[in-house]
Amino acid sequence: MEITRLKLSELEPNAGQIPGLPMNPRQWTKSDVDKLARSLKETPELFEARPIIVTPYEGKYVILGGNMRYEASKVNKADAVPVVVIPEGTSTDKLKEIVIKDNGSFGAWDWDMLANEWDDQPLSDWGIPAWDTQPNEEPITADDEDGNYSRKIEAPIYEPTGEEVEISECYDKKKYDNLLQAINGANVPPEVKDFLRLAATRHIVFDYAKIADFYSNADAETQRLMEDSALVIIDFDKAIENGFVKMTEELSREYARQKDED
Repeated sequence: MEITRLKLSELEPNAGQIPGLPMNPRQWTKSDVDKLARSLKETPELFEARPIIVTPYEGKYVILGGNMRYEASKVNKADAVPVVVIPEGTSTDKLKEIVIKDNGSFGAWDWDMLANEWDDQPLSDWGIPAWDTQPNEEPITADDEDGNYSRKIEAPIYEPTGEEVEISECYDKKKYDNLLQAINGANVPPEVKDFLRLAATRHIVFDYAKIADFYSNADAETQRLMEDSALVIIDFDKAIENGFVKMTEELSREYARQKDED
């Protein structure tokens, strides 16, 4: 199949208009669309390499794969986009297969490697799953024109294996220790050191599979403290409040204090 270009005005999202083909099952947020729009501008080659998949229906081209790229292209005010056209008359079963397979993915992220080897890249902006702290968002679907938001959390789930582990097996702070040594030896103001020490804790790597095992064998008080620290997520909202958001607020306060003193 050849890649061609069609005007945005010729396309329409899959909203269930083709008999027997349900609407696109993928959901996203306005923030997701905005990030993808920036990504398409920065790396247009990827859009050309992975065009939108469409099929003709009643004078329009219904999007089978790439609804989010379509929305992002609208944000970018694009006139035309690369597409591959699935021929009219293709069976509904085949169209369903294309929709699901285009939205699916295999494999899993190595979270430790992302944290240690790729932390100098804007991973969240590139679409890598991360904490989203936008409050009370509602999912955007293909037929949503109001720009609603949704709270979306994508995180791995670890089931305890029953293995007994030592607390020292649950984390690796070598990078943190090296950074701390450099900060302590640096010729910078004390308040800057305080801020950098706080920021350096981001480089402590937690082994959440080991943490799940440690938690399952811990006493009730230790379990409660681990939950409050968001090491084990029992309640997502509470975990966000006590974990990432709390650390972000502390960093912001420290930064503001530093600016006030300058």
